[in-house]
Amino acid sequence: MDWVVSVVWTVVLATAGAGDGRGGGVTCTRPHLVFADEDGDGQGDPRRGREGPPATGWVANDGDCDDADARVHPYARDRPGDGLDADCDGCDGRCPD
Repeated sequence: MDWVVSVVWTVVLATAGAGDGRGGGVTCTRPHLVFADEDGDGQGDPRRGREGPPATGWVANDGDCDDADARVHPYARDRPGDGLDADCDGCDGRCPD
């Protein structure tokens, strides 16, 4: 099942001093977003996220470009010519300038 990630901002009104000129106001908090980590490499799939605390199989980052292969993630060493873009930069090995 694929999840669609939507960021929802929670607005909390600070009641202490609200409206009396002594401060108060609005505080915005961002909910926890977690992403599926099917291959266990510690990098989440940006296409499969949900709100909630991290749990087994879920991580707080969305950097994985191939969540079916643990050898592929943004911090992997990319060996030129092996046909695998291991570091998710869009190139096999070093990208041309």
